[in-house]
Amino acid sequence: QETWSRFTSAVYDSLSKHSGRDIISFRTVCLRLWPRFIKPILDNQLSSTPFSRLLVANRSLFQNDSVLIPGIVSELTQKPGNDTKTKYQGIATQLPYYSRLLLVSAYLASFNPPRLDIVHFMKSASSKRRKKGGGTALSRASASKRRSISRKLLGPQAFVLERMLAIFHCIKDDADAHRKATVIHGSADIQMAIATLASLRLLVKMGAQNAGDAMDGACRYRVAVGWEVVRGVARSVGVEAEDYLAD
Repeated sequence: QETWSRFTSAVYDSLSKHSGRDIISFRTVCLRLWPRFIKPILDNQLSSTPFSRLLVANRSLFQNDSVLIPGIVSELTQKPGNDTKTKYQGIATQLPYYSRLLLVSAYLASFNPPRLDIVHFMKSASSKRRKKGGGTALSRASASKRRSISRKLLGPQAFVLERMLAIFHCIKDDADAHRKATVIHGSADIQMAIATLASLRLLVKMGAQNAGDAMDGACRYRVAVGWEVVRGVARSVGVEAEDYLAD
């Protein structure tokens, strides 16, 4: 009983105090961490006293705020050795439709240079768009002259929110062609989807977190997931991300 009481105090001070909003989320985090916290006791490696030794042995639990993100990264708390691919396993089925499209748009905005947007996203250029490994003469020739390193290896670049939304509307037309077309009722659906991605840290706001309006078109973001994740998410909405990605 005393160990549980001191454990919950440690969880509150290190994690929930700064980001927990209610008693239910606090309880969920405690129950999620408790089995790993007492594992050294069950394995006869440590005893419950002194509590400080147990706390030091499990300090990594209180430094990893990913446990505050429900669902998508819950496996991370059970299998510490999981890689990024496993961390986001099942994301395509857990995110809403608009959130998935926006996540793909964010990846394309992070890895495509703005100067090539007219090649990949303008409707007039749709007939020239790459199809499953092919490429336009313009994109392939210019890429070979300028660099030999794949953009996927260079890391995500920051982009303005307005650009991501423009890409979103372009790939939405492609996705709707493979399913029943959806209608966006005002901007509330999109803003909620962006907020969802940001709260899950799949989309990272650049600069001071509290500076300016997070929904301002000039606000800068960066995608926080990798290629394998985005490719799976894109296919779940009927889009081939390769068709829009610069070489």
